[in-house]
Amino acid sequence: MKIRAWDVTDKCWIPEDCLAITAKGELLTYEPDEDRWAIDIICSMLCRSIDLRDKNGKEIFEGDIVKTVDSFGSRNGKVAFEPRMMSWYIEYIASAQFGGRNMFESAEIIGNIYENSEFLTQ
Repeated sequence: MKIRAWDVTDKCWIPEDCLAITAKGELLTYEPDEDRWAIDIICSMLCRSIDLRDKNGKEIFEGDIVKTVDSFGSRNGKVAFEPRMMSWYIEYIASAQFGGRNMFESAEIIGNIYENSEFLTQ
């Protein structure tokens, strides 16, 4: 499973080569200043890859904001996971849309919920 992590303290993405997950499922982050790996305790928000790419070939992650164009017009929504249905979906302001691979592959990533939350109100 490919992941990325948002550092909630420093408000930036943690480089991919500074992330690891233990056999117990604990997130480790590399601390270059101290040259050591440490267990990350509530400092990062994990975003899983959904193993699909948008219409421009960019890998889609949980928490990405995508722009879709369909019979409802152009809408922005957040990529999320529904554990009861074991399915990825796009959460819009007033609704949610479950769909197949085509729904995501025709979408365009325009940001993410950590750096561009203002896109969800447009």
